[in-house]
Amino acid sequence: MAVLQKTGQAACHVYIRKIAREICAETYEAVMSNNEARDRWKNQNEGATEKQLIKRFVDKNWPKFIEGARTTLGLMLRGDYPESMKEQIMDILEKDQYLRHKVPSSKMIN
Repeated sequence: MAVLQKTGQAACHVYIRKIAREICAETYEAVMSNNEARDRWKNQNEGATEKQLIKRFVDKNWPKFIEGARTTLGLMLRGDYPESMKEQIMDILEKDQYLRHKVPSSKMIN
């Protein structure tokens, strides 16, 4: 499975997308601890609940975290994890690599 950015510039495995979205959500928490940044974001999303603010931030910014997600998985291969987990990670990274180079930029694959 692949997910394409709206620009069609990057494809990624669905698990990498999941990790990228999680990293993005964590970044939201860090960025929004700054009152000025939080006020700007709230003004841009007037009337939105906190849950909506987070979702909108992640929906808009998660593609920026794709490479970080790939790196995170790659670093896990060096860690003290069970071989079965490392095999799953390798499978994800191999499929992701294939998708990055084989998915037409104008399509989304599920």
